[in-house]
Amino acid sequence: MKKELEINYWLHIRKGRAKKVFEDYEGAIDEYNKAINIFPHISNTFFYRGNINFILKNYNFAIQDYSEAIKGNNLLLSKQIILEKRGMSYLFLSKYENAIADFTQSLKIENKSILFLMRGYSYAKRYEYDLAIKDIFKSINIDPDILNKNKKIEKDLPLLVQASIKINLLKYFKN
Repeated sequence: MKKELEINYWLHIRKGRAKKVFEDYEGAIDEYNKAINIFPHISNTFFYRGNINFILKNYNFAIQDYSEAIKGNNLLLSKQIILEKRGMSYLFLSKYENAIADFTQSLKIENKSILFLMRGYSYAKRYEYDLAIKDIFKSINIDPDILNKNKKIEKDLPLLVQASIKINLLKYFKN
């Protein structure tokens, strides 16, 4: 009986992945729901379903799924990715404090330029410009082309932060 459950669980996971590839997102969610009903304690299924909810811009559901995935996950790299995705979901919901908390936890596992940029952006949205500028420069130190790759983020920053970045970049390149 247990072997049959395992087979069915993995069958639903594979069907969910295939449906995602073919952009049948509702079908993928349905398959992941079936897998969760079989083994609700396995965290990867919540992560997969969270990714689909993220794609569908169902950010509140994505946050719930990522939170469940974190509970059952002991792997640092996996936890870093889940925190990053949950942080982005919070960011899209303008829940900047939660986004900052997730990006901060994720950065403790791996220093990624995009995480510093997103955390800096979140700080800027909270009018914490000093912290925003620090993080944005950390992202630039890791990846000097980060702002060119994320023009929308740069343009959405408050003018004060944009000006400060440009002034600091001029100083940076003078030295």
